[in-house]
Amino acid sequence: MGFFIGQGHTKKWFNFLSSGYNIINPFVYTDRMRAQLLTHVENGRVLDVGVGTGYTTGHMENAVGVDITWNMIRQAGPTYKGSLVLADASRPPFKDGSFSTIISAGSLYYFPAPETAVKGFNKLLKKDGVLLTITPNWRWLKLFVHIFSKKDLKKMFKNAGFKVEKITNQRFIAFFAKGKKL
Repeated sequence: MGFFIGQGHTKKWFNFLSSGYNIINPFVYTDRMRAQLLTHVENGRVLDVGVGTGYTTGHMENAVGVDITWNMIRQAGPTYKGSLVLADASRPPFKDGSFSTIISAGSLYYFPAPETAVKGFNKLLKKDGVLLTITPNWRWLKLFVHIFSKKDLKKMFKNAGFKVEKITNQRFIAFFAKGKKL
């Protein structure tokens, strides 16, 4: 198991990073990657899992950002257009069928059981809702977080009740995956 996997380690890591996160994050998760992801968002409510400082969905009034770290929520707060919730996304405080889109851009690989998380995301989505993920694909990062191949992502999405619509390599450092709820 990677060093940063699980709520305790993840919380400590992102509390530490929070003050410089907006400087570091755009070098890894670029504006272009974000723009490509956002073209796949469905109409309706959007859940941003691991919202961080709001980089992906901060401009969206229909977004709900959830994060386990108060420092990240606090950083996002002043400019975030939607709602922010301090919570553990593996035990989300939302009703089933509440969202049209769930985004996990930079968080799925920190969950202790990513497969369980994806199944939980499926429950939170409305019929035909979509799950959008960005996960690293550098194998050496396995020391720190879960790393998924395209095959792993396809299997995880399928087993959680999603039709995989797209998996693409982004900048040779990450996979973007889109699954539609069956």
